[in-house]
Amino acid sequence: MRAGTRAVQFAREDARGPDCERSRAVRAVQIDPARPLGHSNPMDHRLDLSGLKCPLPVLRSRKRLRAMAPGEELDVVCTDPMSAIDIPNMVRELGDELIEQRAEGGRLSFRIRKAST
Repeated sequence: MRAGTRAVQFAREDARGPDCERSRAVRAVQIDPARPLGHSNPMDHRLDLSGLKCPLPVLRSRKRLRAMAPGEELDVVCTDPMSAIDIPNMVRELGDELIEQRAEGGRLSFRIRKAST
């Protein structure tokens, strides 16, 4: 593992259940030593929802957006093809702004700006 990178392990329960080996994932997270942990930065709002099926990408995105301050941006990455329809509709219903939507190699990515209330 490279310097400045820390392995973070988390468990994700899905339809296969919590005991399935495929429900666990290990991700490498880039750590910036100049920035203290816990520092809130608008660009820190990222959700990797790869592997989750409808309606989970929308539900988790909505939950994160509700916790954010107006003007902050959220980057969402997912693999569920229905997210291409569901997430833009959710953004429209919430009154937030969809800044960017991309599809690359089976992965969909969205950048959403939280509207001022």
